[in-house]
Amino acid sequence: MTFDAYTFRARLMPVFILLLPIGLAFFSFFPITSIASALVGLFSTLSVQGLLTLLFSEIGRDLGKKKEPGLYEKWGGMPTDFIISLQSPLDRITVERYKNKLRSLLPDVLFPTLAQEEIDIKSGRDAYRSCTNFMREKTRDASKYPLVFKENVSYGFRRNLWGMKPSGVAVALMGLIACVVSIVASPKSEYAEVVAWACFAINAVLLTWWTLRINPAWIKVAGEEYAKHLFATCETL
Repeated sequence: MTFDAYTFRARLMPVFILLLPIGLAFFSFFPITSIASALVGLFSTLSVQGLLTLLFSEIGRDLGKKKEPGLYEKWGGMPTDFIISLQSPLDRITVERYKNKLRSLLPDVLFPTLAQEEIDIKSGRDAYRSCTNFMREKTRDASKYPLVFKENVSYGFRRNLWGMKPSGVAVALMGLIACVVSIVASPKSEYAEVVAWACFAINAVLLTWWTLRINPAWIKVAGEEYAKHLFATCETL
């Protein structure tokens, strides 16, 4: 595994978030009581969580990729399929400008006419995907195309979270239950009880976030932004 910015933000961070409730549950049972214990507890928790993050990062990515075709089916295609199609969110003048530029870059690619697309909206899909593949290869340099890279990372981050959603909900729920057990079953000082309740609150927020926020519509927003920035680069190629 290479540790570049994409790997860290799109693959490792989703797994770190997935495992965060475990660390919170640990601190609920064993709150920090001194600087020394804080350093030891923080180092131990981050070490274990970091190791598990590395081990599960590829699994998270694979789960995201496995569920990706289902997203495309739900959306009617990839977000990049629509940018220069009849269904484009862009204005027609911009679409035609992009197409003219792409015709000069890829003379062998034939775009459907508006009449053909009105009959069969998918008639230009192969042409649009060929353009997407071409521009994806031309824009891999993140330093030259930072906006494309940024939106690609955002899409990968959200897609991988979606792939892990069942596990995320389960782990957050178990972390929440563990915090409740810690609060109810273990006698605590006033400080330790505050820590336990704080861990409970964060786990409750995480459970709500996994349940309500991680959904196809949220991923689609990032996919569409990536598609817009990707196709916008054709004018500078």
